[in-house]
Amino acid sequence: MEHHSLKKFFEERLQSREINLERLAQKTGVAERHIEAILSGDLEKLPAAPYIRGYLMKIAQALDLDVNEVMLTYRQETSLRTSGAKDVLPSNRFRLTSSTNPRLILFSAGGALALLVFGFFLFRVLNRPTLRITVPVLPVTTVTERELVIQGSINAGDKIIIGGDEVPTNARGEFSYPYTLEPGLNTIEFVATKILGRETRMTRQVVYQPADNLEPKDQSGSRRPNTRASTTLPLSGGQP
Repeated sequence: MEHHSLKKFFEERLQSREINLERLAQKTGVAERHIEAILSGDLEKLPAAPYIRGYLMKIAQALDLDVNEVMLTYRQETSLRTSGAKDVLPSNRFRLTSSTNPRLILFSAGGALALLVFGFFLFRVLNRPTLRITVPVLPVTTVTERELVIQGSINAGDKIIIGGDEVPTNARGEFSYPYTLEPGLNTIEFVATKILGRETRMTRQVVYQPADNLEPKDQSGSRRPNTRASTTLPLSGGQP
């Protein structure tokens, strides 16, 4: 490629391939006005040098030209500006600059953490407490033993009241409470409370039927004798 012949060489290559500037712009993705400015050497219509180098590479590849030779010729013809105050790519406005105050970053991170902790605390306080009853699990239960060991769990830090009595829990919020039943229907109320007074209430009904009351009776109401319990055995050596 001869010196000072870049424009002519481009025009000859475009003519031989029957490609106009509009088609070249579509093929390379370089604006047609920028291609015209490159051919005419009008630097005022071109962006920064890094962009121009990219344009030249795309045009050279599209026209099957030697990229290094094209770049060398262009520098000779236009005295392409090298790095300078205006000869840089646009800066990343999201990049942290050296002037960023580390204390401000630390303060922002601390504030975000505080908001997260406060939000979690607010969620725990405003929501109703969790109450799980595992014994008795059914709403209505019938038992034959007078003492029932009630079991369940709440969130650690909450309180549980069973039948009007506050019941202690372990570190995991689990409780086990022996409850003395009265014959017949017993309604047991459970109240789980948070620090600020939010409550969750549940009830269980337990029917206590003593085992003695389950023995069969005759029509008069008296207990029937257990005929299977007594058996007459013959005396040794005697008649039955």
